Amino acid sequence: MRDPCKITHGHLVASSQGSNNFHAYNRSFVGSEPNAHEGSFQIAAGNGIDEVSATDGISIVSSNLGGLFSAGLLIAHDGEGASPTNYKLVPWESIAQQLNSNAGGKATWDPRSAGEVVSRWAADVKLNPLNPFPITASTGDKPQSKVWHHAGEWWCIMPDSTGTWLRKLEGYRWHSVMLISPNTSPAADVLVAGPLVHALLFAGRDSQLVSLVYVQAAASYEPWSRRTSATQLVLPSSAETATLAQDSNGRLWIATENKSISTSPAIQVYYSEGVFDSFSAPITIGSGVSADDIGAIASFPDGSVGVLWSDQVRRCFQFRLHAADDPPQKWSSVERAAGDTTSPVGAGVADDHINFAVGSDGTLYAAAKTGYDTDGKTEIGLLVRRPTGSWDNLHHISFVGTRPSLLLDESVGRLLVAYTNSHGNVGDIVIRESPLDPIAFSQPYLVMSGTLNNVTTTKQHANGQVLLLASDFPSTGISAAYGALLSYDPMRRNSTAGAPLHVAPQRSHDRPPPKNTATGSSAATKPTSGKAANTRPLSSRH
Repeated sequence: MRDPCKITHGHLVASSQGSNNFHAYNRSFVGSEPNAHEGSFQIAAGNGIDEVSATDGISIVSSNLGGLFSAGLLIAHDGEGASPTNYKLVPWESIAQQLNSNAGGKATWDPRSAGEVVSRWAADVKLNPLNPFPITASTGDKPQSKVWHHAGEWWCIMPDSTGTWLRKLEGYRWHSVMLISPNTSPAADVLVAGPLVHALLFAGRDSQLVSLVYVQAAASYEPWSRRTSATQLVLPSSAETATLAQDSNGRLWIATENKSISTSPAIQVYYSEGVFDSFSAPITIGSGVSADDIGAIASFPDGSVGVLWSDQVRRCFQFRLHAADDPPQKWSSVERAAGDTTSPVGAGVADDHINFAVGSDGTLYAAAKTGYDTDGKTEIGLLVRRPTGSWDNLHHISFVGTRPSLLLDESVGRLLVAYTNSHGNVGDIVIRESPLDPIAFSQPYLVMSGTLNNVTTTKQHANGQVLLLASDFPSTGISAAYGALLSYDPMRRNSTAGAPLHVAPQRSHDRPPPKNTATGSSAATKPTSGKAANTRPLSSRH
């Protein structure tokens, strides 16, 4: 049996029956304030359930129990207000987020397996922070991808003050390989097609398409010989983002938004054939959206392409499919994504954050931010379209988060979703994972800490490695890209029946400690004076 006195991370939570409070203490025995008091909370009335008072006992587990309790739960006895007395269930994540303590005490820690996370991690997954490099544009733009893997190496396309560069990861440092554009601010979306890489350098009316080919003898890329110069693209200046896909007939497609149509902002696509030196006029596939909505396009195994977009006017996500053999203007009927689209909560299920991948069987998996903006409602969720064309109800990922990026690893039968662990613009980058069947996401695991946002990864399916990039967001603006490389053995992971990744919290190289990790440094870690708004009970059993 493990010696409890040697557990030096996580929380001890105690109930104070006389004051109807619960107090959290840090389990650390080191430092100037061992076992520091990290905050207090009360379980308030909510969801038609009364508050908790006169508690005789509590129990907590932060293992993944699925759904609202994917980060665990607290069970509290309620000694007053009902006869007989009863028990209340509260998502552990809502309490851990409120305490906002250091990495060892966040919702990532499982009190049932204290001291084991690092050992499981060491045996299964290796996390290496990457050295930062200077940039002049965000790593994100939501559905886009700046990263890919080819010939055993990782590559990315990002701009700095000298232009837009192809970069190669050598060890844990990025090295500039080729200047592909003098533009210092485009947002790239990269599509890999065998040895070819097509890079959409999105900058509104000054956008470009650059195509590179990998040359084995040089172990690097060079301009594609069939079109060595960039194709100039005049996309709407009002567009927020743009993405690339290719159908089985070889057409390249671009999906973007036209928000300059003041009476009816639209989701539009363009296509190109041959050597992609010119693109068609725009084809509108979704109209009447809001000026804040975006769309994204992806390829499907049957050769078709599909566009998923947010529609905050209709409070839902929508989707259309184009079969490769159909004329470019012919698209399927509009599908409404997910079953949970009519909730009156907040702004509804749709927000303009989407990122998706398509499985080898044609299943679409999309990580999305909702517009619910309400405690106890999913903020990061998963949309799933089955090969039959049916949609699952929205799957819960997290109550807190923004700008998710999704990665599919069919070699181990799992989905990985990385996102900023914050309601706002910056925070830590965390990752959750789920089996493909049944879908049930793990606790969040910290992979990069600090004031970060806009995580990006590859559109390719993973097979033993995951690379994430995110940009900082200091008060002076974006200045650097930070990264983390996760490596694991697919064979070993398959042999353990899809055992989840356990990522040991580590800080990126050359980064100062995040400002919010000192105990008591934010209001969330101080004792509360009233009912905690986001620790409402979700269930009551008599």
